[in-house]
Amino acid sequence: MEKAVFIFTPSHMQQQYLEFVFDSIAKNITIPYQFCLFTDKVRSDFKSKHDVVIRTVSETDHQKLKDLYYKEGRGDIPAFSAYAQLIMPRYFSEYKSFIYMEVDQIVRGDLAPLWFECNKSGAVLAAARFLDDDFATTTVESFNRVNPKAKCYNTGVLYVDIANWIVNGFEEKCFEELILQKKYLGKRLDFYAQGAINNALHEHILEIDAMYNLPGFGSVRGISEDVISKATILHWTGPKKAWSNNGLYKDLYYFDESLRNNSDYKLTFPLLSSLKIKFKRMVRGILRFIRFHVGVR
Repeated sequence: MEKAVFIFTPSHMQQQYLEFVFDSIAKNITIPYQFCLFTDKVRSDFKSKHDVVIRTVSETDHQKLKDLYYKEGRGDIPAFSAYAQLIMPRYFSEYKSFIYMEVDQIVRGDLAPLWFECNKSGAVLAAARFLDDDFATTTVESFNRVNPKAKCYNTGVLYVDIANWIVNGFEEKCFEELILQKKYLGKRLDFYAQGAINNALHEHILEIDAMYNLPGFGSVRGISEDVISKATILHWTGPKKAWSNNGLYKDLYYFDESLRNNSDYKLTFPLLSSLKIKFKRMVRGILRFIRFHVGVR
């Protein structure tokens, strides 16, 4: 049976956390699998009990990413980490397809159904919809620059058909978007590679169940335990990663009930939180209107 391939691109500072997501995949999956690490630098102390194929970006490609890099004010994200998704298919062309994942994720169920669903679909790309803090599907105004009616996808979990990615020139199409991003000082798209993929390739993305990429565990308190129980992949989007001192939902990340902090599961001011989400949506709608009718084209 063909192996399910999972590729990760963490910075060398976050490679120490890979084993947690590796273990969570391995203990649940029911088919053969292969882990891959694509990086600009391997930590001297990196090791894993799992078989990991390691590829390092070439100097030429790395410089290309650095030249196009536009820092968006989202923290000190290295150019490689920002754009690695766009070049990694070339580095793993011996495989038919792969699922890209991130180090701040934990798997709580079997990923074999997702792997088979994507492979049988004939889709070149597959990802879950972008979700708001209340887990309703939402839009990101700069993701809709090319097509205002397009769905917005969270590419933190992304299925890729490698041969079709390469033959269709998807890397080149995404880099065209990145050139626009830098030219217009970030006003053309955001979220780095994620924005480029959404704008350049939205019509090629198959929508998968949101439970394969449930976000917010690094930013949102009061996530329903009913919602959590239905999720296959938990994603610590936001600044409060499980491994940080102020991290949220450490018990879920480390599979250790003794680390449970009940305040993570409670909203102190539920009504205020609801109003905040509605306000953000209203502001987002106004900005989206301005962007498409008045702003940069």
